Amino acid sequence: MSCSLKGRTPLHFALGNADRSTSPSVVQHLLSENLDIVNAADKDGQLPLHLLSTQANRLQPDQKIECNNAKKCLELYLKANPRATSDFFTALQSLPRFLREQAVVTPFVQDVLNQKISKRFPTTMLMLDFYFIVLIIVSFGLAVSDAIDFRYKGLEPGKHFQLYLYFLYLGGIFFLIREVIQMISLASMGLFKTWLFDGTNMLDVLCIIIVFFWTIVMQVGALKDTPQQKEAFRSGTAVSTGILWGLVLSFLKSTSIDFAVFVNGVFYVVQRLVAFLLALIIILVAFAQMFLTVFRGTEECATGEPFFAFCKFGTSLLWVYTMMLGQVDQTDFNSEAAGDAIYAATAL
Repeated sequence: MSCSLKGRTPLHFALGNADRSTSPSVVQHLLSENLDIVNAADKDGQLPLHLLSTQANRLQPDQKIECNNAKKCLELYLKANPRATSDFFTALQSLPRFLREQAVVTPFVQDVLNQKISKRFPTTMLMLDFYFIVLIIVSFGLAVSDAIDFRYKGLEPGKHFQLYLYFLYLGGIFFLIREVIQMISLASMGLFKTWLFDGTNMLDVLCIIIVFFWTIVMQVGALKDTPQQKEAFRSGTAVSTGILWGLVLSFLKSTSIDFAVFVNGVFYVVQRLVAFLLALIIILVAFAQMFLTVFRGTEECATGEPFFAFCKFGTSLLWVYTMMLGQVDQTDFNSEAAGDAIYAATAL
């Protein structure tokens, strides 16, 4: 059951057209006739799964029917229990995200991954990832705490401060080497785009940059001369701490199937809420600007009355957001009739 063109089997062509409505039926029929073709590679060394990946990567998110057809074809292919070779894993890695997420939750792929994890080297690398994530987060928190005391209280960094920085450098170097090896490995197989557009890899790269940047800043004692620099340091490290905790979520997502399903579900819901969130942002900005226009030049702003929010756009936007959450005092708007009207509109 082979074809002369590049040594491809009918299964290659069926999965290469996985977006078509008839393809799932064709794939099911071919596999029922001969399961051996599931492992057949063409003259270029490509499995049928490679062709499915190539075709699926061309699909757009709004092509729901075509994407569902590709999902059905992938499910049938994995149910046939293909051999878990390096080419198979390479093809899995090259799948678009919506198919890759489906593949990792199938019993066959889970069994294969469990067998791989039970081996020493993969398990060692997995545990090293976990240890260095913990090392980075703990060391970063302790180092930043000492650095803030140094900037705001004039206290000398603790005796273990340099040790914290050493641990941060060590963790950053580990993840940098791991990421470079992964990038070179995929690039050598012509899959650099797979690495480039993988959200997990981008998070790793961002965290590597964060670790080295703030470690160097703390090492040389930068951002300490003016109140603005001190605040930039504190705000920047606070945001960076949240990003570093994303490594924990990424690790759990890659090791726990239940957690992966949950996280993917959250991302799915957020994606469906993009239009709502965009409309909400427009409404918040619009009302913030309206309140700013109404109260600009009034006595409250002219005298610098404390805690009056509608004299600057930033504080006005923040106050409108808190109003949306229910924290509001109607007396704030009594000085201007238009203010009362806009307040009533926000309540609607």
